[in-house]
Amino acid sequence: MAMVNILKNHDNRVIRKYRFLITRIIGPITVLVILADVTTISIPRKIVFAIGELIPMISDKWKSLIGQIPLAYFPFILLCYFVLYLVVIHKILGQKQILPANHYFLVPSWMIKWASFINRQHSGSATSIPTWQFCEYLYYQSTFGWREMTLEIPEVMPAESNVEVTITVSNPSHSELDTSVLSLVVSDTYPADLKSLPCFVIDHRYEVFQTMKDGQVDRVRRYNSDLVSVIVKRVRRAETEGVKSLYLLLNTNPKQISEIFRELFTDAGRNPIEHLYVYESQSNPPYHFLHAHRIF
Repeated sequence: MAMVNILKNHDNRVIRKYRFLITRIIGPITVLVILADVTTISIPRKIVFAIGELIPMISDKWKSLIGQIPLAYFPFILLCYFVLYLVVIHKILGQKQILPANHYFLVPSWMIKWASFINRQHSGSATSIPTWQFCEYLYYQSTFGWREMTLEIPEVMPAESNVEVTITVSNPSHSELDTSVLSLVVSDTYPADLKSLPCFVIDHRYEVFQTMKDGQVDRVRRYNSDLVSVIVKRVRRAETEGVKSLYLLLNTNPKQISEIFRELFTDAGRNPIEHLYVYESQSNPPYHFLHAHRIF
């Protein structure tokens, strides 16, 4: 789901998977391999070693290693160019984040992890990825790939005292209703179009949580501890009701999402909820929810 702050039809700021794959993974690797191959063929080893000694990360052990294992010469050259590549993007170009806040990335998680590793960039903004992916990051934050990443969560103002939380409950009455499935719709920043909810959600039990100020959704991002508390309590109650599959349709800011996950899903799976899904939404208005991504 879009984090509601940067799109506004700025297509040049939306980075999709093919562009990201070419510019952050395939492109750098291809250029480095070609440079290393050309160097191996056309430049004498003594010159390469002399240049390599100027790079702090390259030790004298490489010379002895290449003397014992000739095939190590190509990786040695590749390493030299990789270090120079990092100097260019980090020092000369000043690129520090793999997911900067002024762009929105619609790319698979594995691409983000690999690009972070290749480019040695491990930071970014939580507003730069879809909500479902941010939830994946929060849940798997201590695992390989996400562990190296640090996503900054923008601070938001606290909710005023006159902001209230409303709850709408829908319980379909058909006889074959699966009570082990529950969906929670959080409409906090933009109003959710309840008439366009996914058919799967409508066919099962779902509840809508909205924050209202003076009877309206005012599109102001806040941290509302009451909203977080109500959702946490509802999920805890769902655990005692036999809910096994929980679906979240989140239209709220990263600060509140992080608090919800901290309260509910940091117990290493020690709760009755067996499966958690988070719905993705359109990246542009009207922000309809499209399909669910399984978190665990």
